[in-house]
Amino acid sequence: MVRLAQVYGQWRHWQQGELTPPGAISSNYYPLLGAYDSGDRRGAVARHMHWLPQAGTGVLTRFEAARARRRG
Repeated sequence: MVRLAQVYGQWRHWQQGELTPPGAISSNYYPLLGAYDSGDRRGAVARHMHWLPQAGTGVLTRFEAARARRRG
């Protein structure tokens, strides 16, 4: 189950300028899941991980910019 901002109280990464989710988001494409909380690991992130192999994704990497900056 994907949790919307009503659960966590915020729309991470969707609002910009005068755009107010869920009706108007800062994206050219509206996500199939709707405007979701990108920190919702059990809902939104889990659903994306489920879709990766179905889309033919073979390798997934994670780059953490903050960790790279600390290393110099």
